[in-house]
Amino acid sequence: MAVLILPTLLFLGHALRPIQSPTGAKPFVQTPTTPTPEADTGKPPVSGGTPTVTDAAELSAPGWIEFDPGVLKDLVSDPNTGTPVTFKYTTHNKRLQYLFASDGLLTQDGTTAIGDTYLGAHYLFRTQDRGGYDVALKGITKIPTAPDSVGGTGKVDGSGFLLVSRDITKWGFHEDMNAGLLYLGNGGASGWSTQGLLSYSTTAPIPGGRWQYTNELAYLSGIPGQDTRVTTMHGFAYARHSYEVYSAALQVRLRGDIPKYQILLAASFNLARL
Repeated sequence: MAVLILPTLLFLGHALRPIQSPTGAKPFVQTPTTPTPEADTGKPPVSGGTPTVTDAAELSAPGWIEFDPGVLKDLVSDPNTGTPVTFKYTTHNKRLQYLFASDGLLTQDGTTAIGDTYLGAHYLFRTQDRGGYDVALKGITKIPTAPDSVGGTGKVDGSGFLLVSRDITKWGFHEDMNAGLLYLGNGGASGWSTQGLLSYSTTAPIPGGRWQYTNELAYLSGIPGQDTRVTTMHGFAYARHSYEVYSAALQVRLRGDIPKYQILLAASFNLARL
């Protein structure tokens, strides 16, 4: 059975850097005739965007529920699709973020069903204003709600990630680095397998304040039934407001038993304050 390149286990919170200043406090300057979103609504910038493998260490806005829906579409040989969604909530201490996500509706090999569900936590240990880098740890647990017809294993999976981010320049050129271990149940077999992940991405703002470009290189080690995978990604995000961002990207297989191309579409919104 063919599988989607990016299961939600790797989609949770993985996103283009929010369109904001290097300090993370305000959005990039809008055109003089465009009121800033903060003046209009009081909503802070979102942290979501393109569903890259690489995640930023920094958190979403404290006290706000952020909603990140997406669409993953395999191209060429496998007409598989996924519709993952993620909800994020960062506590008022600005250190801890809770995550709830789902694969949404999955279509694989002509079968459509609800995918797996995920719970996670993301803790920011250090911010770059003190140590030069944002450094965080993130853990995710998969609750098996997907049938085997769309790749469900019926087993609880877990993963842990080290996230490191920094602003390289004052004008917003940014890099994110991730290392992770995924503890995955073997579908149709006993036991679990351990998979390693390494990824790196850079993001650059495009003059005008509403667009940005990101690229990425990601590596997943091989496990039984799955070859080593290496992918690259190129994407753009557009901020209609700093709290409302839309994006699109193309992921390309460099190595592995996966489709050559996948289209990634995403949006990100701050829904409400708690």
